[in-house]
Amino acid sequence: MFVLPLFLLYLAAGAAVALAFAAFGASRLLPGTRVSLGARVLLIPGAFLLWPLVLLRWIVHARGAGR
Repeated sequence: MFVLPLFLLYLAAGAAVALAFAAFGASRLLPGTRVSLGARVLLIPGAFLLWPLVLLRWIVHARGAGR
């Protein structure tokens, strides 16, 4: 009974991280490069499926960039 709500929460978090990463994070993780709209669209499915890793790398990069 509680598995479905957890799964839906996982999917919602994945969608939120994927869209945020495609909109803001991709260009920050790849400094000096321009990420086109087509590349951002292609990044969304991968970021959606691997959102915990994407979020972890984004956080680590943000902490390291602040030094």
